[in-house]
Amino acid sequence: MVRHGVNPYAREGDIRALMLAAGVEVASGPSAVGLYDLSCTPGIAVDEAFAQLAAATDIIESVSRIDE
Repeated sequence: MVRHGVNPYAREGDIRALMLAAGVEVASGPSAVGLYDLSCTPGIAVDEAFAQLAAATDIIESVSRIDE
């Protein structure tokens, strides 16, 4: 599972497109500080998803791996 924080100026369409491309979906959130927990869709490795989210610095402010 991955936890991420979104740039408040990111467009919803861009966030959705990134999540689709990374193969993740919202598992829970937002938290009190605006973080979302994401789970990988079947066939997607956490490392793959993490790398795609971390590379999208114009959309994602923070990303970290969490234990389930």
